[in-house]
Amino acid sequence: MDYTLNAITSVADCDTLLRIADIDQQELNYKKIQQDRAYGITSSGSSGVDAQLTATLSEITGLEAAVANLPEGPAKQNLVDRIADLQHKKYLLEKRRRRYGSLAMLQKQYAISCIEKQVVESVNYIDAVTRRKADLQAV
Repeated sequence: MDYTLNAITSVADCDTLLRIADIDQQELNYKKIQQDRAYGITSSGSSGVDAQLTATLSEITGLEAAVANLPEGPAKQNLVDRIADLQHKKYLLEKRRRRYGSLAMLQKQYAISCIEKQVVESVNYIDAVTRRKADLQAV
């Protein structure tokens, strides 16, 4: 973007703008580090959650087949209770998969991309103000 810097008439104004831009750039760099870490956590957690969910679903299926063939009694009740526990585990894994799944990874990638573009624009702005400062000092 072309910045209209002709309105800036003093080196002191340029210094002020550069200090503000430097603070903004530090904040962007911090946000980028945060998003990079969040992306790393998301990408490493996603495959493990899928594997756990698959194992849990298989165990539920197996136990449901066993329960269907057992007569009423304590053994059958233990399996029914175990199925209930596994259903809850399945719910929690599905919830975690939404948080760490491909959609979450895509959102993290988007956030990182936006921050990277802001960093580039911040550098362009700092360069423009720096050039204006040099022009003012040359006069």
